[in-house]
Amino acid sequence: MSWQTFVPLLSAVWLNGRSPLERLAMLYRCCFLDANDGIEALEEIEADTLTDAIDDAKAMLKSRPQHEAVELWLNSKCAFREARDKGEEERFLRTWRSVG
Repeated sequence: MSWQTFVPLLSAVWLNGRSPLERLAMLYRCCFLDANDGIEALEEIEADTLTDAIDDAKAMLKSRPQHEAVELWLNSKCAFREARDKGEEERFLRTWRSVG
């Protein structure tokens, strides 16, 4: 096989200048919590970036008034948390920074 055979194959794989790995979206677990940090509901969010996943999680929390907080997990690590009570969110961030 000559190099001319591979050129169309490479063009098909590297679409829009992005490698196949760059096109893979990450799968996040979105946990909706009650006032005692118990999990009330779970959703999966597929997003290209953490920022996109955070935006989706915030929108979902806003549309679900029965839940007090949302956590976004990637594998075994909590990547984001937002609570309706801002004081709780600040306590979590201080704790997370000291552990992380």
